[in-house]
Amino acid sequence: MTALTSARNTQERAGEVYDFPIKTGAHGFQRGIAVLSGGYAAPASTAVGLIAVGRFEEDADNTVGTNGAFRVKARRGEFKFANSAGTDLIT
Repeated sequence: MTALTSARNTQERAGEVYDFPIKTGAHGFQRGIAVLSGGYAAPASTAVGLIAVGRFEEDADNTVGTNGAFRVKARRGEFKFANSAGTDLIT
C-alpha cells in the first residue's frame, strides 16, 4: 500500500440510522423500540426470537400493507426505556 501524500475522500458507511423493510400489520411509533421479526421491522413485543435493532425514527404504519411495502428508519444506540415489573421484565 502506498503512503498518502495528501488528503483523500475515504468512502464510509456512516451510520447510526438504518432502514429496514417493514412487516405487514406493523405499526411502529416514533422513538419506540424497533425489532426484526422474520427479517422485517416491527415494534417490540413479548414474542421470542426478535432481534432489537434500535428505535423507530419516524412513525411507520403498515397495518394494511404487505411485507416490505416500504422501508422505515431505525437508529441504533443506547436509549433509556422504562422496564416492566411484570412477567415480561427484561433482565
